Amino acid sequence: MGAEPLFFLDYVGAGTLNPKTFEDIIRGFARGCQQNGCALIGGETAQMPGFYQKGEYDVSGTIVGVVDRPRMVDGQATQAGDVILGVASSGLHTNGYSLARKVLFDQAGLKPSTRLAELGESVGSALMKVHLSYLKTLHPLLKKHNQGRRPGIRAMSHITGGGFQDNIPRNLPAHLDAQIKLGTWDELPIFDYIARAGKISRQEMFHVFNMGIGMTLTVDPAIADGLIRSIKRKGHRSWIIGEVVPGSGVVTFVE
Repeated sequence: MGAEPLFFLDYVGAGTLNPKTFEDIIRGFARGCQQNGCALIGGETAQMPGFYQKGEYDVSGTIVGVVDRPRMVDGQATQAGDVILGVASSGLHTNGYSLARKVLFDQAGLKPSTRLAELGESVGSALMKVHLSYLKTLHPLLKKHNQGRRPGIRAMSHITGGGFQDNIPRNLPAHLDAQIKLGTWDELPIFDYIARAGKISRQEMFHVFNMGIGMTLTVDPAIADGLIRSIKRKGHRSWIIGEVVPGSGVVTFVE
């Protein structure tokens, strides 16, 4: 929606808290907040041995942010002919781990320490890639391109649980479709391996995983190339991965 983060509230639950583990978790919270100008103002820590199994941790949080109502990025300005940019993810980010564990560990019999040539690293390293934050990359672009009456960046979508099909339509007008062109970006090797090892269809893969795209932007075609250059200067790979066409508010895929 284009909001700037203000503060973060955390929750950590466990059967018994290991002090070192707890310290590492809070340090990670603090580092993420500091990097994004967000205050860590507290939260809740719960020890419930009758609820959590030994060694298990439940970690969650809530960010509160603010955006001026006229500056909200809600997709209402989207029109046919707009293009969809994809910004690269680092890996699974935060979705699809149940299926990934089932395929990699239960079906394929791998271990976190197993090195796979096609990944160029261990399975554990590939699964534990840090979720990217796009705030510092995208917020300056919103300030530049969304000051007028008609925003250049029409909509933004994190590709989280539900993949392209469930996330992009949240800010897509009901009379338009988002047409995603397969093969226009570099899918990460971990997803190809999971699909082959688990014999998972492309449709299911795109519904569970981000497939190498962590964020999509629906934008005015006139600024698309400039946005890609700006995003790349900030260290993220980006591609034009689709376009907006007349339809019924859904995501379609074309080869």
